[in-house]
Amino acid sequence: MVRVTIVGLDTIGGSLGMALQEAQARGEVRGEGLRITGYDEDPRVLREARQRGAVQHSTDDLKEAVAEADLVVISAPARSVGAALQALGPLLPPGCVVTDTASSKAQVLRWAAQYLPPQVQFVGGHPIFAPQHELDWAAGIRGATAALFQDAIYCLIPSENASERAINTVSGMVRLVGASPYFLDAVEHDGLLAGISHVPHLIAAALLETIAESPSWRELKLLADPSFRHFSWPVSFPAAEIHDACVTNRQAVLSWLDRVIASLQGLRATIADETAPAEGILEMFQRANAARQDWVRRRDEREGEAGSSTMPEIEGMGEQIMHMFVPRFFRRRPEKEE
Repeated sequence: MVRVTIVGLDTIGGSLGMALQEAQARGEVRGEGLRITGYDEDPRVLREARQRGAVQHSTDDLKEAVAEADLVVISAPARSVGAALQALGPLLPPGCVVTDTASSKAQVLRWAAQYLPPQVQFVGGHPIFAPQHELDWAAGIRGATAALFQDAIYCLIPSENASERAINTVSGMVRLVGASPYFLDAVEHDGLLAGISHVPHLIAAALLETIAESPSWRELKLLADPSFRHFSWPVSFPAAEIHDACVTNRQAVLSWLDRVIASLQGLRATIADETAPAEGILEMFQRANAARQDWVRRRDEREGEAGSSTMPEIEGMGEQIMHMFVPRFFRRRPEKEE
C-alpha cells in the first residue's frame, strides 16, 4: 500500500485527494492501493474532508499524519510551504518523497534543500488548471472537486538531488489525477508565472481598488457588465497565494510590472496626444486580440506538449512504491532479460 499524506486541505489539496480516490475506484492503481491521509489545523476542515470523500483518514497531528508516509503533498501558499517543510523535516521517514503546489518555485526549492534531510526527496510542483475551471477559491474544501486536475498542465521542478524514483512517483501521481507533467527549471517557471499569473492578479486588484474607492462606486456597481465580472475574477484568488508569490518571486514580478507600466504609459501618451494618429489605440487592441485568439487556438497544443514533455527514461521502476502507485497506462513495460 502506498501512503499519501496531503498537508493542507484547501481547494487544491481536497481536490487532489478526491481525484486520487476516484482513480483508485476506477482500478487505475495496482497492488494494495492508496491510503490517503489529510492534515489540517482546522478540525472543521478535517471533518468536511472526510464527509466529502477527500481523504480516508484525517488528523490535526502532523507527526501522526506523516509517520509512515511514502508521499507528502503540501498544498499551501509559498511561505506556508516553507514553514511546513521546516516542521516536517524531523518527522519524515527515510525514503519519503515530498512535493508542493505553490505558484513560485525557486525559493521553495531553497527551503527544501535547507530543511529536508538527505534521505528525503523533494520534487516541486505547481498545477496550472484548464481555463474552464472558474472556482470559488474562498470556499476551501467545500469547493474541492475531483475534476479539477482534468486537462491541467502540472509543472514539475525536481530538486538537484531528486532521485529517479522520486521524479517518477510525483509524475505518476500527476497522470493518475488526469493532468500532464511539464518539466522546467525553477527560475524559468517563476519568470513565466510572474507574467501570466501573478502580475495579472495584481493588475485586477489595483483596478478594482481604484474603482471601489471612487465616490461613484455605488453607481459603478450598477453599470458593471460581464467584462467587469471576468476582469475582477482574479481578485477572488486567495490573497495569501499572490502575496507570497510577490515576496518569494520579487524580481520577476517587478520586471513584468515595469513592462506593463511602460505599456500603460505609452497608451496614456497616445490618448493624451490630440495630434497622434487615432489608429494607435485600434492597432493595440488588434494586437492584443490576436494574441488572445492565438492562446485560445493553441491551448490544446500546449496540453499535447505537456503530455510529451521530456520525461527521463527511468530504469529500476520495479520498486514497490512505483509498482503500486504509477498508473497502468503510464508504467513502462519491463525490458526483456538477455
